[in-house]
Amino acid sequence: MRRWTLPLFASLVIAAVTNAQVSPPPVAGLADTGPILGGDHDPSIKSPRDMLGFEVGEQAATHAEIERCFKEWNASPRAQLVEYARSHEDRPLYYMVISSEANIRNLNSIKADLARIADPRDNSDTDGLARSTPAVAWLAYSIHGDETSGADAAIAIAYHLIASRDDEVRDMLNNLVIIIDPMMNPDGRDRFLKMIREHRGNVPNVDDQSLLHTGYWPAGRTNHYMFDLNRDWIFGVHPETRGRIKAVGEWNPVLFVDAHEMGAQDTYLFSPSRDPINPNMPDSRSRWNALFARDQAAAFDANGWRYYTGEWNEGWYPGYSDNWAAFRGAIGVLYEQAGVAQDGVLRPEGTVLTYKRAVRQQAVSSIANLRTLLQNKSDLMRDYAAERRDAIAGKRDEYKTRAWAVIPDANNARTRRFTDLMQLQGFDIGLASSSFRASGTDVFGRNIDNREFPAGTLIVRNAQPEAHLIATMLEFDRRMSDEYLASERKEILNKGRTRIYDVTAWNIPMMFGLDAYELTAGAPARLDQVEAPASRSAPIGTADVAWVVDGADDDTATLAAQLMERGVEVRIATKPVTWADHSFSRGSVVVTIDDNRQFNGDVRQSVQDASRALGLDAIAVNTGLGEGELPDLGGENFVLLERPRVALVSRDSVNSYDAGAIWHELDYRMGMPLSMLDEGSVSFMDLRRYNTIIVPAAWGESPVAKMGEALKQWVDAGGTLIAIDSSAAAAATSDSNLGSVRQLPDVLDDLSAYELALLREHAGRDPQIDHDRVWSMSPSDVSYPWQFGDDFPALPDAEELKRRDTWQSNFMPQGAFIAARVDPEHWLTFGCRDELPVLMGENPVLMAAPPAEAPIRLGIYEDADTDAPSRVGWGVVPAGKTLRMRMSGLLWPEASQRLANAAWVTRERVGSGQVILFASSPTFRGATPAMTRVLRNAVIYGPGFGASHPITR
Repeated sequence: MRRWTLPLFASLVIAAVTNAQVSPPPVAGLADTGPILGGDHDPSIKSPRDMLGFEVGEQAATHAEIERCFKEWNASPRAQLVEYARSHEDRPLYYMVISSEANIRNLNSIKADLARIADPRDNSDTDGLARSTPAVAWLAYSIHGDETSGADAAIAIAYHLIASRDDEVRDMLNNLVIIIDPMMNPDGRDRFLKMIREHRGNVPNVDDQSLLHTGYWPAGRTNHYMFDLNRDWIFGVHPETRGRIKAVGEWNPVLFVDAHEMGAQDTYLFSPSRDPINPNMPDSRSRWNALFARDQAAAFDANGWRYYTGEWNEGWYPGYSDNWAAFRGAIGVLYEQAGVAQDGVLRPEGTVLTYKRAVRQQAVSSIANLRTLLQNKSDLMRDYAAERRDAIAGKRDEYKTRAWAVIPDANNARTRRFTDLMQLQGFDIGLASSSFRASGTDVFGRNIDNREFPAGTLIVRNAQPEAHLIATMLEFDRRMSDEYLASERKEILNKGRTRIYDVTAWNIPMMFGLDAYELTAGAPARLDQVEAPASRSAPIGTADVAWVVDGADDDTATLAAQLMERGVEVRIATKPVTWADHSFSRGSVVVTIDDNRQFNGDVRQSVQDASRALGLDAIAVNTGLGEGELPDLGGENFVLLERPRVALVSRDSVNSYDAGAIWHELDYRMGMPLSMLDEGSVSFMDLRRYNTIIVPAAWGESPVAKMGEALKQWVDAGGTLIAIDSSAAAAATSDSNLGSVRQLPDVLDDLSAYELALLREHAGRDPQIDHDRVWSMSPSDVSYPWQFGDDFPALPDAEELKRRDTWQSNFMPQGAFIAARVDPEHWLTFGCRDELPVLMGENPVLMAAPPAEAPIRLGIYEDADTDAPSRVGWGVVPAGKTLRMRMSGLLWPEASQRLANAAWVTRERVGSGQVILFASSPTFRGATPAMTRVLRNAVIYGPGFGASHPITR
């Protein structure tokens, strides 16, 4: 058979045509050739296109490309570029100061005058300074890395202000100092742009559901450790935030713009926000926000663009950029542009919203706000100066004499962290030089009258320049208006949803679990300065028996982890002990000579290096004999730890915020190794490499359910499983075979075991002894804790309980502090006070009865004038007691009843291992050291305390 062939040149032509990229047809609506900001620009100033190779808005610029532009423009006499921080991935963060040449030459003097206006305690003529000093505008963009249009708008705005020869811009620069923070989250942005490049095809894509527009886990919203930096302003956890807080504090802006994006099918939102408005917001904000909004609306109307204000944007939480800045004295303006990651997005009306238009709308908004500031500079600066004077004078009655007192304890790490945050925010904090008496309330809302406070008590007065921010960060129980509560309840009942956008409680003393008090009178007038902690340079003592580090400090767990990583054998004291004239709390770290005879190195040097790095005192002990009835070193009260080998399940359905917060805690704050496992593959991995697996909260089905029998077998073999929030809920099912803990709706048919557990715990904490009955020769009558009398209300039947629970579940909190009682003898509560503030939201209600343990339960018992028990929700409150639940934030009565007596953390032996469940995230926003201490205990001490492991060499 004859083979048919083509000539060689014809084959080459066909191959060339076959391999050629096919040009796609044009997509209607994508063409957008106009400039972002027009005007007469100096041709000697390099344009963005000269440096980027594309017009602003044609595509999103990377961090390096934006940096290139701003470094080039730093040569302009109108500009000064300042690096203010480095991200976790070591990318520099910049702000650029833009003003007239004369102002740029005089920046140090301008900054000093602004500082005198901001803190008028040593300057009476702040009105005069306010008239003569340029007003500062801080324009901040793209704190969420996948909200890209803001940073590209920053390029266009900076170029326009530096290169423009228009009279309006010259007028702005003569009267204003404009600071552009072009990219607040470079790590998240570059991560997201990498995703865009991965999914960028030959054909433009205008489908906002495409991976080109959405990215994948964890997308680009968050920073390196997957934190939302726009919740971090009041906590100062991350280097990006800390650098910005310091920079804003140096410049004291009166306008602060925060440019974001929202859903692609939305339009454009800008300030003002709707109710609830935090009452600590300065009085003039509503008036000024309305004026800025009118001018911004006019700019959009001139272009025929759609927009709105309010709606979902409420003003309660102070940790957003614009709200935080407003409490500091600025007019905070939020932008929310419909998000477009690349090309454009097809909208329901058939139009395409291009990326370039998104950038243009951000830029036009910024110029409109600058124009309003310029036109109202004198009045705005006058109001700012008056507001600062009123703050130090205590013109608000509640600010005048109010102060917060924190009594330091042995937990030095937490006290240092609190003091550092106060100083970072620019708050004056001092020490009482002598004891004093004062009145007010404690963090649990209990009144104190003429209580004595010791010398050394930390004091933060409200009446100081940052009075408004101090109040909103520290006050214990700010409440919403009845009018708002009515609208919130209506929304819940009619639409099954909340109008609250974020948490309703955040105050720092509760976050930190401090022994804190809100004083209404009696705070001392004279305070000593808070000194930096002295460095520990002296060598630790030589020990015959052991070195001991007190367990009250949060960093004790870090020390134990660090020492185990060095190969040092570590024990933990389960009870208080006294040695060498030192009293040590339970949870203290003990490193014995005897345990470490095989250690390949100098044990003393290892203990010294690790403890000194953490600011901890290691005490040399030369006897193992405890004083009196206190435990001796060779007994059961000194538990040998097992080095934790930790895996953290991540990706896919895992809540990236929760995973990131845990990762940050263990990796960044504690410096301990861990492996992050891909949820999609974890069921096929060799889990024997790990003795601790942490499963964070999940969006959708939890990895706990997906891992199934493989996870059960790993726990049975000696593993410590720690599951959080919805993953704890997945473990608390009969299908999981991971213990006896259940969720409330699943046990409403039979609550007797859980009711008995409460009564048993209470009786065990405060046993009552009748001497005569105990030593009677004859059997005497026995009273049982569940025998309440005929008048005690019985539980409704199961159907009614289920009906009530369904109703109550509608009212679960959006983030409220609940008082929790702590088992003072359980190893999970080392370093905890007897009462713990716990932040709860729409979390599972965990029910625990023996064999499960509940070291921390919701609700604290307080004495009551009654001899009869009472019922709260499903549980019984013992005679002579009442149950306190709400500490701060919105907790509806229905939710309070549902959550009362539920377990916040549980621990249960399963096979040779154990399961530890947290009802809510203990590492919320990296800002809850009180709750986080329990997680530290679980991770570092868990393998040694709660699981069985074979003896190996």
